Amino acid sequence: LSPPRLLFATPRPAGALPLPLRHGRHPAGAGEIVQRLPAGARGLVGIDLHLDRAPKGSGVLAAALTAVETGETVAEWRLSFGDLRSGWLPLRLPAACTRMDRILDLRIAATGVVTEAPRLSLAPAGLLDEYAAAPPARAGGQPAMLALRLWGGLPGLEYGPAAHLASQPAPARMVWPLTEPVLAQVRKGREFDATFPWFGLLRGGRILLHPLHGVVTAAHIPLDEVPGAVAVRARAVIDDPRCRTPIACKLVVAPPSVTVDEAEREDGVLASSGWVVLDEPRRPLDLSATLAAPWSGPMALHLFTDIPDRGHGLYGRTVFSDFELEIDSRTAWASPPVLPVADGIAAAP
Repeated sequence: LSPPRLLFATPRPAGALPLPLRHGRHPAGAGEIVQRLPAGARGLVGIDLHLDRAPKGSGVLAAALTAVETGETVAEWRLSFGDLRSGWLPLRLPAACTRMDRILDLRIAATGVVTEAPRLSLAPAGLLDEYAAAPPARAGGQPAMLALRLWGGLPGLEYGPAAHLASQPAPARMVWPLTEPVLAQVRKGREFDATFPWFGLLRGGRILLHPLHGVVTAAHIPLDEVPGAVAVRARAVIDDPRCRTPIACKLVVAPPSVTVDEAEREDGVLASSGWVVLDEPRRPLDLSATLAAPWSGPMALHLFTDIPDRGHGLYGRTVFSDFELEIDSRTAWASPPVLPVADGIAAAP
């Protein structure tokens, strides 16, 4: 009915925190790391936790999702050190949570005998000081939180990858909306002088790229890390009702090494929407660029606008918005999602 959508993602990891070990059967308690989540329980599908370095040796890593108001455990995961790999570790609920808890803590601890303890990646908390990890840690000189991603869906809908946990197969695709902090990295692709604003980031994550007479205007958005992208989508519209000139626009997906001129020629790119003509103000058109194969790693989104009839494009104020990446869930993570294993946990509806 609806693919899982990204609710929250920390910035790129900028540090690491060793996970203290304790001896005994139960890893909770001493040495525990607590991370408050910037999202409530309702609709929560899963959490991606980033491991800077996988452990070496034998032991168990335990993660528990607890509701602060009630003290109840929402979900638990226990993973053998032999199953851990460096990178993103997906923790999943068998169905999108139907609980109404507003404040959640992710508690992580480990027990075992190792030659190298697991290291959890850290990201700057920025202005979200209340979500800094405990015990306190720092990344890039700032209070730090664990590097993580939160995924959400329709409460009660089953998204689990195991056939015995879901009436239908798990969704092969997930949607990653690009939020305003990501879009704030947008830069001009070419420099031009004009007597009016022709480029800029507008409120609500919209990007202005006004076409100019006789040239193709360009902008690009760098993306540092993309897990298994298979398509990129956006929406374009002429938002000035006075415009009477058709405006052409294009969305191109390319590796970071591709220049703006190469992207315009579609030389060495990953995908392109092709030129789409906006012929009526306030009537948005969808741009879609589908990749031939899943792409993981950094990439850049190039935006172009042009005036097909080579006119002056008066009032041709063109705005791009609603950026989202579609990612292949089988490619995005090297290891399969881990589902709750403890009995009696109230994760399922």
